[in-house]
Amino acid sequence: MRARDRKPVDAWLKRFDEASIAIPEPRRGALRSEIDQHFDDTLLEDASDADVTAVLDELGEPEEIVSAEVAAAAEVHVEPRPRLRHRGLAIAAIVIVVIALLLAAVLPAVTSAVLRLG
Repeated sequence: MRARDRKPVDAWLKRFDEASIAIPEPRRGALRSEIDQHFDDTLLEDASDADVTAVLDELGEPEEIVSAEVAAAAEVHVEPRPRLRHRGLAIAAIVIVVIALLLAAVLPAVTSAVLRLG
Protein backbone atom coordinates (compact mmCIF):
# COMPACT_ATOMS: atom_id res chain seq x y z
CA MET A 1 0.00 0.00 0.00
CA ARG A 2 1.40 3.36 -1.03
CA ALA A 3 1.51 6.23 1.43
CA ARG A 4 -1.13 8.15 -0.52
CA ASP A 5 -3.51 5.20 -0.20
CA ARG A 6 -3.63 5.51 3.59
CA LYS A 7 -6.85 7.19 4.77
CA PRO A 8 -5.17 9.88 6.90
CA VAL A 9 -2.76 10.77 4.10
CA ASP A 10 -5.54 10.80 1.52
CA ALA A 11 -7.66 13.06 3.75
CA TRP A 12 -4.67 15.39 4.29
CA LEU A 13 -4.04 15.60 0.53
CA LYS A 14 -7.70 16.39 -0.16
CA ARG A 15 -7.52 19.24 2.35
CA PHE A 16 -4.34 20.46 0.69
CA ASP A 17 -5.94 20.31 -2.77
CA GLU A 18 -8.94 22.33 -1.56
CA ALA A 19 -6.79 24.93 0.20
CA SER A 20 -4.20 25.22 -2.57
CA ILE A 21 -6.66 26.77 -5.03
CA ALA A 22 -5.20 30.08 -3.80
CA ILE A 23 -1.80 29.16 -5.29
CA PRO A 24 -1.50 29.77 -9.05
CA GLU A 25 -0.30 27.08 -11.40
CA PRO A 26 2.38 25.91 -12.09
CA ARG A 27 3.54 26.45 -8.49
CA ARG A 28 0.51 24.61 -7.08
CA GLY A 29 1.33 21.49 -9.11
CA ALA A 30 5.02 21.68 -8.21
CA LEU A 31 4.23 22.01 -4.51
CA ARG A 32 1.83 19.07 -4.67
CA SER A 33 4.55 16.99 -6.37
CA GLU A 34 7.00 17.91 -3.63
CA ILE A 35 4.52 16.82 -0.97
CA ASP A 36 3.76 13.56 -2.78
CA GLN A 37 7.49 12.88 -3.01
CA HIS A 38 7.87 13.63 0.69
CA PHE A 39 5.21 11.05 1.54
CA ASP A 40 6.84 8.50 -0.75
CA ASP A 41 10.26 9.14 0.81
CA THR A 42 9.17 9.09 4.45
CA LEU A 43 6.41 6.48 4.56
CA LEU A 44 7.29 2.95 3.59
CA GLU A 45 4.60 0.51 2.56
CA ASP A 46 4.67 -1.15 5.99
CA ALA A 47 4.55 2.13 7.94
CA SER A 48 2.50 1.94 11.10
CA ASP A 49 -0.39 4.25 11.93
CA ALA A 50 1.93 5.97 14.41
CA ASP A 51 4.47 6.56 11.63
CA VAL A 52 1.77 8.07 9.43
CA THR A 53 0.57 10.31 12.25
CA ALA A 54 4.12 11.43 13.00
CA VAL A 55 4.80 12.36 9.35
CA LEU A 56 1.52 14.28 9.11
CA ASP A 57 2.22 16.11 12.38
CA GLU A 58 5.72 17.00 11.19
CA LEU A 59 4.36 18.30 7.88
CA GLY A 60 1.73 20.44 9.58
CA GLU A 61 -1.70 21.54 8.50
CA PRO A 62 -2.29 21.90 4.74
CA GLU A 63 -3.85 25.33 5.25
CA GLU A 64 -0.71 26.55 7.03
CA ILE A 65 1.49 25.36 4.17
CA VAL A 66 -0.74 27.14 1.65
CA SER A 67 -0.78 30.33 3.75
CA ALA A 68 3.01 30.31 3.97
CA GLU A 69 3.30 29.77 0.22
CA VAL A 70 0.89 32.61 -0.55
CA ALA A 71 2.73 34.91 1.87
CA ALA A 72 6.09 34.03 0.32
CA ALA A 73 4.75 34.75 -3.16
CA ALA A 74 3.43 38.13 -1.99
CA GLU A 75 6.90 39.09 -0.73
CA VAL A 76 8.50 38.56 -4.12
CA HIS A 77 8.90 41.93 -5.79
CA VAL A 78 8.26 41.85 -9.51
CA GLU A 79 9.08 44.87 -11.62
CA PRO A 80 6.09 45.89 -13.70
CA ARG A 81 6.53 45.56 -17.42
CA PRO A 82 6.63 48.86 -19.28
CA ARG A 83 3.44 49.68 -21.06
CA LEU A 84 3.34 48.93 -24.73
CA ARG A 85 2.64 52.58 -25.45
CA HIS A 86 5.83 53.71 -23.70
CA ARG A 87 7.83 51.07 -25.51
CA GLY A 88 6.34 52.20 -28.83
CA LEU A 89 7.23 55.83 -28.12
CA ALA A 90 10.80 54.86 -27.30
CA ILE A 91 11.13 52.91 -30.55
CA ALA A 92 9.66 55.82 -32.53
CA ALA A 93 12.13 58.24 -30.94
CA ILE A 94 15.06 55.99 -31.86
CA VAL A 95 13.85 55.73 -35.46
CA ILE A 96 13.54 59.52 -35.71
CA VAL A 97 17.05 60.02 -34.35
CA VAL A 98 18.51 57.48 -36.81
CA ILE A 99 16.74 59.16 -39.75
CA ALA A 100 17.96 62.58 -38.61
CA LEU A 101 21.55 61.32 -38.39
CA LEU A 102 21.33 59.77 -41.85
CA LEU A 103 19.94 62.99 -43.29
CA ALA A 104 22.65 65.01 -41.58
CA ALA A 105 25.29 62.75 -43.09
CA VAL A 106 23.82 62.65 -46.61
CA LEU A 107 22.39 66.17 -46.98
CA PRO A 108 25.73 68.03 -47.37
CA ALA A 109 26.79 65.67 -50.16
CA VAL A 110 23.45 66.06 -51.97
CA THR A 111 23.54 69.84 -51.57
CA SER A 112 27.04 70.15 -53.02
CA ALA A 113 26.12 67.86 -55.92
CA VAL A 114 23.08 70.00 -56.73
CA LEU A 115 25.13 73.19 -56.57
CA ARG A 116 27.74 71.74 -58.96
CA LEU A 117 25.08 70.71 -61.45
CA GLY A 118 23.08 73.85 -61.21
